[in-house]
Amino acid sequence: MIVDAGPLISADRNRRAIAALMAAAIEAEETLRTTQAIVAQVWRNPRQANLAAALAAIDVIDDFGDGRRVGELLAASGTNDAIDAHLAILARRVNESVLTADTEDFAKLAAVAGFRVVEW
Repeated sequence: MIVDAGPLISADRNRRAIAALMAAAIEAEETLRTTQAIVAQVWRNPRQANLAAALAAIDVIDDFGDGRRVGELLAASGTNDAIDAHLAILARRVNESVLTADTEDFAKLAAVAGFRVVEW
């Protein structure tokens, strides 16, 4: 499952939130993934112990250079957040769902890119 910024922000604020997320992933036998771009959205300083713990348990994928595909997906979906579209491209590539609090934009992206959205 691909993790958007919202669940990581929740994890940063509350260790129980990430514990629940990890438990659900283990139960479903899913690997949690995110990208360096999402880490950049949520990381602000080294005192974010809860976030650091969450990131230690998540496969953080280096950016993968899909600029043209991201732009095309933005145009086709009528959305404008490049990082959201970046995650959508990744979700389609690895055939996984996206866990997000931003279900409105991700629903538009999913309609075009063909992946499942899971509400956080």
